Amino acid sequence: MKNILVYSDNKKFELVLSNLLKKLLLEVNVVVHDTSNIFDYYDYIIIDKDISFDCNIINCGYFFINMDLFKNKKIDINGNVISYGLGNKNTVTISSIEDENKGFVYCIQRYLDVEDNKSIIQPQEIPLDINYENDKELYVCMVAITIALIEKISIKNIKNRLNK
Repeated sequence: MKNILVYSDNKKFELVLSNLLKKLLLEVNVVVHDTSNIFDYYDYIIIDKDISFDCNIINCGYFFINMDLFKNKKIDINGNVISYGLGNKNTVTISSIEDENKGFVYCIQRYLDVEDNKSIIQPQEIPLDINYENDKELYVCMVAITIALIEKISIKNIKNRLNK
């Protein structure tokens, strides 16, 4: 079971993330943290707000940073850093959004190293027919889909499990 630590001001972030990962059949333990101390190792750490850390080094497998919100850039991260957001410089973004919140195109813009088996995830776009409530849920979708790819869920299975 993978451990995920979430820092977010969005109260629904953890709930939506847990539900999406459950749909993707991933066994994870999602922990929401409301302070700025990170001392334990986590497989995934997700920063979905601007935060200052009391430590100088963070150890994790993958470190997701919402670059639309996070401004503090003075920390050493011992893990794979994945930036996400709606900007074109992020590792993961949304390249197209359907009208009426009825779908989007997930876009991974750079190669990602996968720790466990020394493989890579190639840059690609994945069109998805997922209903989402608001833009905040798009951020959760970016993280959940990226975790699924890292955990070796095929694109076909991601589409089958998440599409309407």
